[in-house]
Amino acid sequence: MAVDADGTEHRVAAVPVHVLDTNGAGDAFLAGVLDARLDGAGVGAALEAGARTAATVLRSRHLHPLLDAVLDVGE
Repeated sequence: MAVDADGTEHRVAAVPVHVLDTNGAGDAFLAGVLDARLDGAGVGAALEAGARTAATVLRSRHLHPLLDAVLDVGE
């Protein structure tokens, strides 16, 4: 949930995902929001981008799914 400069409330649902680890999800959410806003997205669209970015991190044990194969070698 966010409130814009006009006082309008914006809410976005979480992206359904099987959570493996919550580490870094908040940082990923903020990064997604900031990236979208800097690219010109409105508040609602930026929140949706943040939710998608956070969902990517939540599905991984290592902050990003691409790192799973690299860091899990030998397990």
